[in-house]
Amino acid sequence: LSVAFFNKDWKMVNGCTYYQLQCSSHHSAMYYARHSGDFRAAPYPRGATEYVDIDRDRAIKAGIRYAVMLVQVYAGVDFDNLERAYTGIMYRNETHQTAYFDPQTVRFKYALEGSARAYIPILFDLIENTTLEVQCYLPSKNATINNLNSNEKCIKDMVSALTSFYRSRPRAMRYDIALMQAAARTTQVWVRFENGSVMPFSRG
Repeated sequence: LSVAFFNKDWKMVNGCTYYQLQCSSHHSAMYYARHSGDFRAAPYPRGATEYVDIDRDRAIKAGIRYAVMLVQVYAGVDFDNLERAYTGIMYRNETHQTAYFDPQTVRFKYALEGSARAYIPILFDLIENTTLEVQCYLPSKNATINNLNSNEKCIKDMVSALTSFYRSRPRAMRYDIALMQAAARTTQVWVRFENGSVMPFSRG
C-alpha cells in the first residue's frame, strides 16, 4: 500500500510507502502521513493489514492537494492469483496517537482482482474535501520491482487526466443512483439525513 501526494499542479511532493513510512513538511517535524509498515506474509485465516493514516489539515499546510491511493504487488503474482485481497477507506475523526485501524469504520471496500499488479482505487482532493473513485489498473512493466517510484509518471498522467475529465462533465453520484433505484420501486422516497431531518422525493 502506498499513498502519493501531489500539489495543485500535479507535481509529486512526497509518497508514504513501505520504504518511506512517514511524511512530513520540510518546514515542520509534524507528520501528515504514517504507514503501518510493510507486511510480506499474511497466512490464513488472520491475514495481514497495511494502512496509511493521513492528517488532512497537516497535509494541506504542507502544500498538498491530492492524495492518491495505490496498491501494488512488489514482485510475483497478479491480483488474480491472490485468494483474498481487498482495499478500503476509513474516515476517522481521532487525532490522538491511539487512533487505530478499525474495520467497522471502512466506508468503501474494493476487491483486488485482475491480471495486474498495480491498482488505484481512489484519490482525495484535500482542498475540496472530496473523493474521486478512480478504480484503474496500471500496466506492470517491471516484474521484479513494482513500487511508487516505478509508477510515478503513469499515476500522475492517468489521475490528472481523469480529474480534468470528471470536473468538466456532470456525473451521477452514489446518492443520485440510490435515489433512482428507490424511485424505480415506489412513487415517493423519504431520505433521512445524519442530523435527523427528513426530505421527500417524488418520482418524476
